[in-house]
Amino acid sequence: MLEQIILGFLHVWGVQSGYDIKQSMVKSTDYFHNASYGSIYPTLKKLEQNGLAVSKESVENGKFKKIYAITETGSEAFLEWMRNPGEADLDEILTRLFFCKALQKDQIIKVFNHYIEKRKRTQSELRGLDDEWNTTNILEKAALRFGLDNSSAQIKWLEDFVDQVRKL
Repeated sequence: MLEQIILGFLHVWGVQSGYDIKQSMVKSTDYFHNASYGSIYPTLKKLEQNGLAVSKESVENGKFKKIYAITETGSEAFLEWMRNPGEADLDEILTRLFFCKALQKDQIIKVFNHYIEKRKRTQSELRGLDDEWNTTNILEKAALRFGLDNSSAQIKWLEDFVDQVRKL
């Protein structure tokens, strides 16, 4: 996920240093995907090695600075990832939500409708468990109830979001 987040910052906000990316993350994506400098810089190096980003070294105010930019291949890879939803875990959904301004309206709707359908399938599976699972243990029931309530809340939120996007 960190590769996609870094590509997202470079694609949406342009050229940045590793420090700039971390500062942007602290104010945004760290709330759902935390990354240290110790993971950001190796990821930037890997993105460069894979041709998804390039760097330029400079000196500003007597300090060495390495600035990164996304390549055309990197932008294509990021947009391809954004348009094709994966497993739909919460970090992934929030990452796509944060960077969805990189997509067109119909693409946003398609991606988030996919998440709605995945959540509905999960909810259906949980309801099936509730019907077949005969337990009187209040703690086990609470875990199942949490899953059902959580999936209902996520479905409602996602449906409301898609409705808002349709009105744009």
